[in-house]
Amino acid sequence: MGDEHNIVWGWIRNGYIPSHKLGKHVMVNVALLTRELVEKERES
Repeated sequence: MGDEHNIVWGWIRNGYIPSHKLGKHVMVNVALLTRELVEKERES
């Protein structure tokens, strides 16, 4: 992924992508992310 990997980690650290840490793994909450994106799309 190269530079994109660091960008995504930055989004996670800054709270732009909803996630949870499970042990040593970080899991993205895809359901919540999808819901937030749909809500933002409806606002436009």
